[in-house]
Amino acid sequence: MRCLRGSKYLQIALSGVGFLLLFTLTEAKWPKYGGSWTYNGTAAAVSNPERGFRSDIDDFGNAIDIHVQPGLTVSLAYCYLTDFIGKDLPQSKLDSIEKGLNELHSQNVTAILRFAYSRSLSPTTGPTFEDILKHSRSLQPIIKRNTDSIMAVQAGFVGYRGEWRDSYHHLEANHSQLANLVSTELYLWTLGNISRQVQVASPLYKENWLLRQSIPKENMWKRDVVTNASQRSSAAFARIGYHDVSFMLPTTEHTVQAGTGYQLVADQPGNPLFDYMTAESPFVSVDGSLDSDTAYSVDGFQAAVRMRLQHYDTFSMTHGYDPSGKKPGAINTWMKEELNTTLLKEYFMPSQPEYLQVSHTVFDYVRDHLGYRLQLASASYSITPFIEHNITLNAAINNFGFSSPVNVRNAYLVFVEEKGDGVMEDAAFITQIKTCDPRVWHPYIPNDPEFLIAQHSIHHYAALPGNLYGKSWLMGLHLTSNSGPPLQASADTAVRFANADMPWWTTADGRGGVNILGSVHVPN
Repeated sequence: MRCLRGSKYLQIALSGVGFLLLFTLTEAKWPKYGGSWTYNGTAAAVSNPERGFRSDIDDFGNAIDIHVQPGLTVSLAYCYLTDFIGKDLPQSKLDSIEKGLNELHSQNVTAILRFAYSRSLSPTTGPTFEDILKHSRSLQPIIKRNTDSIMAVQAGFVGYRGEWRDSYHHLEANHSQLANLVSTELYLWTLGNISRQVQVASPLYKENWLLRQSIPKENMWKRDVVTNASQRSSAAFARIGYHDVSFMLPTTEHTVQAGTGYQLVADQPGNPLFDYMTAESPFVSVDGSLDSDTAYSVDGFQAAVRMRLQHYDTFSMTHGYDPSGKKPGAINTWMKEELNTTLLKEYFMPSQPEYLQVSHTVFDYVRDHLGYRLQLASASYSITPFIEHNITLNAAINNFGFSSPVNVRNAYLVFVEEKGDGVMEDAAFITQIKTCDPRVWHPYIPNDPEFLIAQHSIHHYAALPGNLYGKSWLMGLHLTSNSGPPLQASADTAVRFANADMPWWTTADGRGGVNILGSVHVPN
């Protein structure tokens, strides 16, 4: 039997010895069941994984008590290896780092890891590249076992706080060895999960220091600009993102010292390296923090404009913010400054109509739009009953954030049984939507000068099992980065759409996380 789906007619050909029987039946003989919905946005803050403001953990791996501020889903974890210069990393140190990652995971927080040896601008000792590469190899098993707990890894290791400056042996001047270090991090640490990226502090480091070097893996290591076509490739240039430690530092304050100095670039459009970062920022991870020189002066709205332009995923709450208010920084000011919706429109800044109907501060706006802010605009389905029942799902999604999701997020269509007064039971059917990749759900088409919100689509076709027939179900979408089975991790690790009228399904113990599209009746 051969079924030719998608044609005007369904033809069933039965052949035997000496005869051929051909039936031609029109599609109209088989009724379809379906429905459609449209959805509203929301003015509320929507906490989601791997985006937004982040915290800092200064001595990760040694900290006795790791606690991340509620509402934050990312933390920059500094791991100091100072005591092990010239030595092997002991198992006790490796165990403490892994324990810290497990603790973050229990709080539904992912780490941006940075390893370092020095806290001083004038160190009296420091590692060699031999030390660094040996330690990075020792760390490999931890990185690979805890991928779900790691958003990205910063290149680190060299110099003051791993920022590639002021190292004891002036390692930052040896660009070929820096390239070897990053190559090791890319291909040793994240082999098998190419979505995790390594971040460097400046496009100068990436374009001039790293990609100009010769690396044995020539087919993977080349000088290029990341585009939509290469975004998901295994090439090194496509997996090196940014952590801007001098966000919006005025051009006149930049210092560019040859060889060993801290390398910064003119922070404005028109500078080739600034434009290089801007061009590829839609396709790589971008983190940032205020500099000590800008922690008290950066304008909040202009900060948002820059974050939108260069697609920031995360931003530090440590620099420029004083929780006590005794020494208020720029972020404290953002918290008191009313958001000017007229300016939002003038600058073509992303905002849901519902968001504009409620007053917000500039801080609120930055918090709610860092990274991705996904709104389901509409969805429709049709069910065709025949020998087996098939469902076709179509959905439209808008992204009102500054960037798209960074790492792989598997998408699933889920059927949930609803009993009694809205009590939601375990999922009855789950099917993966393999053609869906949220990493390409950009807020706007890259390089669009008007920043028009782009619309993305989900299309899925699946056979429905017999246990669904003759009943009504709640149908929803589950987006998770967890490498295990769907719906088993905490619901806080799944993506929640920024919709006011969309129920959020979890199990009684808080697992899952399904955006309920609506009620669906599956015929007998």
